Amino acid sequence: IDLRSFPNPVSLNNNSGNPSTTIQFNMSSAGHAKGTLYDILGRPVADILDGDFPAGENSIKLDVAGLPTGVYVFRLTTKSGS
Repeated sequence: IDLRSFPNPVSLNNNSGNPSTTIQFNMSSAGHAKGTLYDILGRPVADILDGDFPAGENSIKLDVAGLPTGVYVFRLTTKSGS
């Protein structure tokens, strides 16, 4: 799975007033994808995506305004792996 996020790291004090990051992922074939955000202790914080996506490049925007400052891990799971 080809997965990237930008900007990375995300600044809660950016000039746009809406702190967010774009998560892009490339799926080799159409199918179900689930993305979960975890805190550094491995606790799930939020389900970011859960649905069917077409093959090829996909992206979602993640608003981080309500999250405390810290390190987070994003896990994307598809039928191809995670």
